[in-house]
Amino acid sequence: MNGIIKWWAENKVAANLLMLIILVCGIYSFFTIEKEMEPYVAFPGAQVSVTWRGAPPQDIEEQIVVRLEEAVSGVEGISELWSVASEGAGRVVVIAKQDVDGDAFVQQIKQEVDQISSLPAAAEPAVVRQFENRNEVIRVAVSGAVDERLLKRTAEKVRREIALLPYVPAVELFGVRGEEVSIEVSRE
Repeated sequence: MNGIIKWWAENKVAANLLMLIILVCGIYSFFTIEKEMEPYVAFPGAQVSVTWRGAPPQDIEEQIVVRLEEAVSGVEGISELWSVASEGAGRVVVIAKQDVDGDAFVQQIKQEVDQISSLPAAAEPAVVRQFENRNEVIRVAVSGAVDERLLKRTAEKVRREIALLPYVPAVELFGVRGEEVSIEVSRE
């Protein structure tokens, strides 16, 4: 060991050349390596969302979120469970342990949620989807004194335009009701 240190001490040109090579490689790596402030980390999980327009957060928590939590809490392999109740919507996020199959886990959550029969009639059906660890960078709200159909079309247009921008990995449209056809039959 002492021989290597002695050789480097005696050969200053070789030591400085090695230092210069390491410095150049470090600078090159700094500018070429892919950098992310919040990297995407995949782990199995499910997100359950229910929309109930106009309902206050307390009603969302008592009549939706608590029932969703009770339904999914019995699924095997849960690592974390948290929920959010806000005005007009409730969300439950269920994170599974790393050794759990993600697709099978989401299916189990969906089966448990589908068995809930006591959700309010005015609430829209629960939406179960694979949990994705994405951090929201910006949220755009589309509103106005026009009919809901025009707002939905405008929001979809804005979503498409934002999705075409470079470096935008995902754009999600939420809070929009699906279109329905209502047929009324008169007795005449």
